[in-house]
Amino acid sequence: MYQNYKPERSLTIPFKELYFTKGNNVIKQGNSTLVYVLIAVGILLLISALFNYINLSVALAGKRAKEMAIRSTLGESKSRIRWRYIGESILFMAVCLGLALLLAKALEPMFNRYVAGDVGLEVAVTPVYLGIYVLFVILIGLVSGLFPAWMTSRYNPVEVIKGEQRRQTKTMLSKVFIIVQNVITVALISMVLVMELQYHHLMNMPLGVDMDGLYYISSGPVGKDVLAAKPYVDKMGTSNGYPGREQMTITPTIDDQKVNVAVLSCDEDAFDLFGFDIIKNYGTPMLESLWFTESAASVFSLDEDNPSVPSQFSYFWDDAHIGGIIKDFAVKGPAELEGNDMGVVSVEKLESNSDVVIKLNRLDSEVRSELREIARQESIRITGDEEFMDMYGYIPELIEKSMESTRNFISVIEIFMILATLISLLGLVAISAYYAGMQTKSIAVRKVFGGSVATETARSVKEYMVLVGIAIIIGIPIAVFLAERYLRQFWYRIDGYGWVFVVAAIIALLISFLAVLWQTLKAAKTNPAVELKKE
Repeated sequence: MYQNYKPERSLTIPFKELYFTKGNNVIKQGNSTLVYVLIAVGILLLISALFNYINLSVALAGKRAKEMAIRSTLGESKSRIRWRYIGESILFMAVCLGLALLLAKALEPMFNRYVAGDVGLEVAVTPVYLGIYVLFVILIGLVSGLFPAWMTSRYNPVEVIKGEQRRQTKTMLSKVFIIVQNVITVALISMVLVMELQYHHLMNMPLGVDMDGLYYISSGPVGKDVLAAKPYVDKMGTSNGYPGREQMTITPTIDDQKVNVAVLSCDEDAFDLFGFDIIKNYGTPMLESLWFTESAASVFSLDEDNPSVPSQFSYFWDDAHIGGIIKDFAVKGPAELEGNDMGVVSVEKLESNSDVVIKLNRLDSEVRSELREIARQESIRITGDEEFMDMYGYIPELIEKSMESTRNFISVIEIFMILATLISLLGLVAISAYYAGMQTKSIAVRKVFGGSVATETARSVKEYMVLVGIAIIIGIPIAVFLAERYLRQFWYRIDGYGWVFVVAAIIALLISFLAVLWQTLKAAKTNPAVELKKE
């Protein structure tokens, strides 16, 4: 760590924490937030899927009640009936685990693209891992099978034969499961909408400079000569970075408090190409001049009439002078900006192997190909490999690329949102189909006494919409809390996004309405004469 450009202290980081340490420039850096979110949302999806399984098992228990009643009358004990259900559940989970491992292996390349890593799925066949797999299957199988088994064992064989168990199948727990699933769906839909808005907000953030037509390339003396002869190059400058990319940051102390100052070093041509908005020009020579942003000038209390280089800068810039004051510009990528960031531009003569900023008069596929080949050759000549090639390109695209981790994070959440919605949708369709079938007789009776398809459909759909409404009332406050926590990490963030939660509620209602409408409408259209003859 450096303070006032001098070594201040060193940091010791455990190797196991290095991958997720902010500011790690040694190895590829991971996103711990993404990992924790993946785990949390994955657990929520597993719980939601278990709710579906339990809900459907309880519903189907009514259809299987006669089978279990016959087994009971033939002498099979209730405990054995319970274990029969639990055994079926464990077997089902074992099959699901096998299919899940195959699916995970197939989706491994896509997952690695999102996390920008190389995570390999290896199924270890060792006693320890096999024991973990078996324990996992048994645990999930028990959790998902216990309640249906308990429900089935409660049925009285006599009541089952009379058909009285039907009125017991609509348990309060089934409604709770539907509500919980929709709470997860509403929260995830809301979060996806908020994240998308924030992402586009960051992408449209004013940088405070003019980047149009600027290309950033790794080059040395040979490359500069080649570039100068190209007809598509209007002007070139030398720089060690560009606005919108994290610069060399120093932490001088002012009034016993450290401040972060990003220093962008460039030559006179690059300074002109970046198009900084000059507030005050002191008319001093450009070479060896320091240009303070308005924020930096205020923090360091520059004398506007007779400015001098602050003492905190004298260690590296002892011969420098103040060139002027410029408007604030983005000293980091949009997602990394903090409220206390400020910038200083140092106009100096850079080393011959510094990077090049090019003003292009056109940028087509041919130009892109030529520039990349020049950068590749120069990178190999200077560094010996192409490892840092991805750091160079059209500057607006490089800034967009710096948002790749944020974009991938949102994409992962979108996938989970779709999965959660599908799970909820399938659960609603299946449950509504089952209960619609159970209600066909009562619907037929009401239609005989004047009921219509519309009134019967509305009656059935209303019950599910009430459950979804309760889920929205619970889910929206949760979504608001999560959205505030998510946006807190960004300095440049959206506001006035309350309408997002209204849209999320409407989407959830619409999806649920369409999910249950199909089956309830089918039951409502049943011919009363045909249905009543079945009894």
